[in-house]
Amino acid sequence: RETAENGTRDLYGNVVCDWAEEEQLQQQDGEGGGGGDGSDAPSVKLYGKWQVEPYVAAAKDGKVPRNERGSIEVPPFVASVPLGCVHLPITGLGPICRSLDVDFAPALTGFELQSGRSVPRFEGIVICEAHEQRVMSVYLEREGAKQEAAQKQRMRAARTAWIQLLQALRTRMRLPGSY
Repeated sequence: RETAENGTRDLYGNVVCDWAEEEQLQQQDGEGGGGGDGSDAPSVKLYGKWQVEPYVAAAKDGKVPRNERGSIEVPPFVASVPLGCVHLPITGLGPICRSLDVDFAPALTGFELQSGRSVPRFEGIVICEAHEQRVMSVYLEREGAKQEAAQKQRMRAARTAWIQLLQALRTRMRLPGSY
């Protein structure tokens, strides 16, 4: 497969070294057009491990590279996160990124079995390193506000429980005097 931005890639997605591609072309010129058996059928280019380098995706212009399903594979599923990107394994960051107009992709960390089927497991998101501080500061602000609201709710519930307890005690103290 050949793409404008990545160069030639082998069947496993590795980038073919320039010198290996030149060697392949020289060998094909000597053989004729086909697969070496005299036919003109197109041949499959095969490369050894020493002729290819692992493909490493990179973020461009603040855009996170994605697979065909719109997500991105992260460790331990693949060797590394794309260059210029960072994996944030926190749930609930998608709406924050949308509100800040930051490009992100769900992070695919592997697959798990559910009801006998293999289901993708997503943990967090992947964003460009340039946006990490801004997204995390907004996340921490929102989490702080949630914790404050939860604390206020607990305080209201505790106050209500104390009021009910005191009213019950006052009623118990008043009843023996009435009968």
